[in-house]
Amino acid sequence: MDSSPFANVPIILIIAGLIFIFVSKIKINGKWRIEPVENNDKSVFNIGIILLVLGFLSYVVMPIPSPPIPTPTQPPTSAPIPVATLIASSVNASEKIETVNANAVNLSGVWNCDGSWGQYYLTQQDNTLWWYGESSPNNPFWSNVARGTIKDNLINMEWADVPKGNMHNSGILVLKIDSDKQFHVISRTGGWGGSMCTR
Repeated sequence: MDSSPFANVPIILIIAGLIFIFVSKIKINGKWRIEPVENNDKSVFNIGIILLVLGFLSYVVMPIPSPPIPTPTQPPTSAPIPVATLIASSVNASEKIETVNANAVNLSGVWNCDGSWGQYYLTQQDNTLWWYGESSPNNPFWSNVARGTIKDNLINMEWADVPKGNMHNSGILVLKIDSDKQFHVISRTGGWGGSMCTR
């Protein structure tokens, strides 16, 4: 709403002019009945016309107030993070990603699995483990190779038979390290035998 004291002047003038013109055209008899005036009251009628014209002119001349435009609110901006802090954070994150867990033991060596499940020749480098296994050194019924990753006390490996033996299987192994002299199978696929290996 406009707070200007003259904002309603044009409307007041127009209404007053209409009232004067209306009054100049009627009369009220003794019974309060409105009747048209045969001889118009020219002075009252002219005043009504003047007020009406002034009202329209003031409406045209006076500036029409525009509604206030709301000021857009901006979200609070946080202080910029120093570049040195960002670099330090990224360095720390990369160090955490590359950290190798559970290399407390070295599994490299010759291992026997469940007595009758042949021998395995393991090589460990950091958290990566390779092996070659065979049922016997001469004319083995099966022979396989595997590669896996050590994390904490678990080894996740992919294995596959190789042509030195007669089998043609492959699959996934999950092993749990019990100590530097023993690990056992948690899960397996592809028909790999054995449950526990020792050295």
